[in-house]
Amino acid sequence: MFIVFNTLSQAKNYAKRQKTYFWQEGCGCCWASLQVFVEDNKVLEFYTHSHVGNVRAGMKVIGKIKCGRKG
Repeated sequence: MFIVFNTLSQAKNYAKRQKTYFWQEGCGCCWASLQVFVEDNKVLEFYTHSHVGNVRAGMKVIGKIKCGRKG
């Protein structure tokens, strides 16, 4: 999925509507998290997870802002 936003405001509203996700097993060795945020003219999704102590993290661009971002 890739989304093109017309304005910075649209992108911020989209990121605000996406819920920050965190899940954890009772033992604490397995967990997952997901966060969506705006940086420069991109909307990014950052995710981390651990399974039996093996931690992985990644980030992907899920959208961009047409007009760019000043400042």
